[in-house]
Amino acid sequence: MEEKKEVIEISLELQREIAKVFKVTERTVQSAMRFETKSPTARILRAYALNHGAEQYEVTTIKKKVENPYKETITF
Repeated sequence: MEEKKEVIEISLELQREIAKVFKVTERTVQSAMRFETKSPTARILRAYALNHGAEQYEVTTIKKKVENPYKETITF
C-alpha cells in the first residue's frame, strides 16, 4: 500500500524566524510545514516559508505488513 503526503522542509533558523514574525510557537510552524493543520494561519506560514527559501516535497511511503517477529516469546 502506498501513501503520499506533502512536507515543506525549512531550516531551524527560518522556523524560528516564522515563529517570531507571526507570534506562534515553533511547534505550530512544524505542524503547518507537515500539513497537519489546514487553517488559514497554517496556509500563511507555508506561503511565507516557501517565499523565503523553503522547499516543498511530495513524500511517498510504501507500507508492507510483516509477520510478528515476537510470536514465540520467552518467559523469565
